[in-house]
Amino acid sequence: AALPGDDAVPAIPTAKKAEVMLFKNGAASLSPLTNDAFHCVCETLKVDGHDPRLKTTLDRMQNTKLFQEIKQKWKENALLMDVDEVVDKLQACDVPCAKVHSLADLPEHPQVKAAELFQHATHPVMGEFIEPRPAALFSVTEPRISDAAPTLGQHTDIILEELEMDDEISELKELGIIQ
Repeated sequence: AALPGDDAVPAIPTAKKAEVMLFKNGAASLSPLTNDAFHCVCETLKVDGHDPRLKTTLDRMQNTKLFQEIKQKWKENALLMDVDEVVDKLQACDVPCAKVHSLADLPEHPQVKAAELFQHATHPVMGEFIEPRPAALFSVTEPRISDAAPTLGQHTDIILEELEMDDEISELKELGIIQ
């Protein structure tokens, strides 16, 4: 336990592990837990963080209402800014942050491409599409998805035959119950 006058910094209840902020062209996750990181975020997002009640982590913990107001201003200003420019500036200050990528952008991300996490496949109805490859990689077995999802009614006859309903298939089709 820390005693008054100790240099230990208690846990930070006012800070989440990471905060996701929306920008005019995307989103980013950032985690400004140090004093330098906090002040870099304030400067980058054009919010005055020079109030002495915000100088240190302990100050921000003791002034949570003011700290929350500053974070709200960060969010408001972020909506008017370019996500890539902000992330570049924050990373230059060693603020833990990263751009949040959309699902549609993932297959073209350099790290995802280098790891070959997506593969091309063909479906009889949908045509060409991209899908995640199986997660496990083995030294001998090539990762692949075995079959495309079946089309509507594709296996109906086979299943009904296995259920010994061969005689009813024609009638069920005539009634429009199966395809």
